Amino acid sequence: MKLPDDFSMTLLEFLDLSVDRPASDKRGLAVESAVRAEESGYQRLWIAEHHGRAAPCGSPLPVAAALGAMALRLRIGTAVTLLRLRDPYLTALDIAQASHFCSGGFDVGLGRGDVRGPAEGAVAHLRKDDEQLAADLDALAAMLREGGEALPPLAGNWQLWLHGSATTSAELAAKLGANYCHALFFNPDIEQCRAAFRRYRELGGQGATAIAVAFAAGQPGKTTDEDATRRWGVRVSMLPDADMCARTALRALAISGAQELVIAELSPDPAQHLDRITEIRSSLLKQAG
Repeated sequence: MKLPDDFSMTLLEFLDLSVDRPASDKRGLAVESAVRAEESGYQRLWIAEHHGRAAPCGSPLPVAAALGAMALRLRIGTAVTLLRLRDPYLTALDIAQASHFCSGGFDVGLGRGDVRGPAEGAVAHLRKDDEQLAADLDALAAMLREGGEALPPLAGNWQLWLHGSATTSAELAAKLGANYCHALFFNPDIEQCRAAFRRYRELGGQGATAIAVAFAAGQPGKTTDEDATRRWGVRVSMLPDADMCARTALRALAISGAQELVIAELSPDPAQHLDRITEIRSSLLKQAG
């Protein structure tokens, strides 16, 4: 398969939701992964937001600032910042501060999602309905682009992304003038992904499109952690090696027509996880070449 000229391969970290390791250990590994991603040639690092004791990152914007301060050259973004739980002005302020530290570029990744799992009740008092969320997405996008009474427009090399797993999110991305990423690890229906991309273009979406997939390489005969899937909704493809991960990802990329491939690698062994990050990228480039 020949990759598009504008193809990007990016890494999603802070997505380890297993219950057998402390969140502090997962945070340390995710920082190591960011360094490995840059060394391996990934163009962007996405930082996930999840809530609960097992989740390593409940607030991706300060993490983005911390990683940016490490002088990493790759782009850093959030996948996603859950605006359903957040004040748009304070979010814009945090985005401006995080962006300042990310010299390689910063990507504002938003989503319509809600909190699932053990923290669902803990954030109930913050939750907005869909109507208020849509209004706050509009307000945040306007603040970032045009500024406001308390904030100037967001400066520097930044992009606006909406991440989702349904046509509704693709429609909203087109309306906001944002790029759109479809999370196949939440909704593995590739035809629905294609339909979302078509709808995005039909409504005038001019930005980039991406697909996000989750793998655990080197786990033959194993299946996805059913408890994690039930509680978090993440579907992980358990595959025998990095070559199979790359082959599966390329197939999904070709069918969907996306321009960016977002990889989440979730091998349970920390050293193996770091190695797989490099191996999957190397294998993908070899198979596509």
